[in-house]
Amino acid sequence: MQGRIPVTWRDRLEDMAITESSARAEPPVTTLVGELADQVALAGVLNTLVELHLSVVAVELLSAR
Repeated sequence: MQGRIPVTWRDRLEDMAITESSARAEPPVTTLVGELADQVALAGVLNTLVELHLSVVAVELLSAR
């Protein structure tokens, strides 16, 4: 997603790891990585990002249970 997320919001984001990277002329890109219990938890994280007015660039399933 584009934008910054305060590390203090980790508890609102299901304890996902928050990392940020940016190129000089580009806006910051924040990556969230973590395990969510279900689609309801994913919806909660996405709703939090919408509340912050952040653009979600991608959502990926890294591994299935």
